[in-house]
Amino acid sequence: MESAFGSPGAGDLSVSLHRAIFGPLAHSDAPSAIARRLRSAIGVGILPDGTRLPRESDLAKQLEVSLFSLREALSLLRSEGLIETRPGKNGGSFVQLPPDPDPVARTALRGLSSSELIDIGDWRQMLSGYAASLAAQRASRSSMERMLGLATDLAQAGTVQDARQAFGRFHLELAAAAQSSRLTRAELTMSEDHNLLLTPLLGDPEFRKARAEDLRGIVASVEARDPDLARGRAVDTEAATIRELIRLRFELLSDGATQPRGAAGADALAPAIRQFARLVTQQLEEVADAVAPKLAGGVAARDLSAAVGRRVFSGLGDIESVADGFGVIAEVGVVPGHQYWINWWHRGSDGTFERDTSHVLDPGHDDFYDYADREFMARPRADGSAWATGPYVDYGGVDDYVVTISAPIQHEGRFLGVAAADFRVSALETHFAPWLAAETAQSYLLNHEDRVVVSNSPTRAVGSFAHPAADGSREPIGSFGWVLASEPTLGTGRS
Repeated sequence: MESAFGSPGAGDLSVSLHRAIFGPLAHSDAPSAIARRLRSAIGVGILPDGTRLPRESDLAKQLEVSLFSLREALSLLRSEGLIETRPGKNGGSFVQLPPDPDPVARTALRGLSSSELIDIGDWRQMLSGYAASLAAQRASRSSMERMLGLATDLAQAGTVQDARQAFGRFHLELAAAAQSSRLTRAELTMSEDHNLLLTPLLGDPEFRKARAEDLRGIVASVEARDPDLARGRAVDTEAATIRELIRLRFELLSDGATQPRGAAGADALAPAIRQFARLVTQQLEEVADAVAPKLAGGVAARDLSAAVGRRVFSGLGDIESVADGFGVIAEVGVVPGHQYWINWWHRGSDGTFERDTSHVLDPGHDDFYDYADREFMARPRADGSAWATGPYVDYGGVDDYVVTISAPIQHEGRFLGVAAADFRVSALETHFAPWLAAETAQSYLLNHEDRVVVSNSPTRAVGSFAHPAADGSREPIGSFGWVLASEPTLGTGRS
């Protein structure tokens, strides 16, 4: 059904939301910002199917952007199938509902890491919690009635699209009820990506009913003018939602994993981690044993590179599909004519491995890569055994959490360097997904410093320090100082 979008207050749209959508837009990349704002409004149903947008000249004036930028944004939305432009006297640009978003949402969810999901949850809790607190102090009766109506709409939604719109609209109304234009714009920006991810969950009537009850609790706290209670209930609602997203993500990863599902089950995670650690250590040690005589014999750098490249690719076997990079790093002064020497390969954008020559090995340069005392060198040098470094954020490389496993290269008692492999934590999560999904407890792998490596818990973020609850357990893996921690109940938050 066609409808013209009129003045503030048209239908049940609040003045604050109208201003958030059609108010001035200050952004260096105006076309992208315009498209994002309108896309969010369409996604949560603020601009329903068939809505006619204001005339281009009027809309550009309201947004305080150039007509050129607006037309570029509308062209982008047309290419995405979100609007259509009709010629003629009764023409214009009209909203049209997007195609089924469920497959897109599942693909997007699989592509996120647990850390990214927890980051989204942190942002959601901060945004919704503060909005609820302010709403308890500022909301009008009409705002409360709109929010209560949207909670009911969520519980009674007949389609996933209706549920998405009700859920998204509730949070926008909550931000608008706080009478903060910045909060409302932030919520509008956040809603596009967040609400898409919720699509598979909102297909479950029980999930919709549970979240609708949570939303009613928030409204009740706002009506009671209790900021602390409203904030707490909003934070709890977001935490429950992110827990379900993390659970669903591991199920999706598990469904697409190559490991046999029969091998995954309760109490199977620790053996799976042990097997992985043994396999990586064994294959790196085989590479180390093969290149040790060449490093010890003073082979020229060019010949050494060729030999290492051949041996690394033939020796990594099963771990190559999980690794993001691998190679050999020589001890300082071992390679003739090269104080520092690395032969490293990393996974390119097309998924294949290519030689990485980005490391600056000249001590005279400001960005010199001095690896001599890095943990991945120092521990194998000191202990004579394989070691796992991390998780750490590789800002100079993949800009993501990485674990480096390195095995010492030794010849007649002399330390010559390490054979090593990098693993993105997101790849490790995918590898262990069948076991993480099958765990009935909150389970997380800790390194020797009690920092989380992988986790199925929404409260145990990768890289954070964590200690099991009093009713939890710790099971040594037997490699790298790793320990698998479990607790039957959710933790209280990030440690």
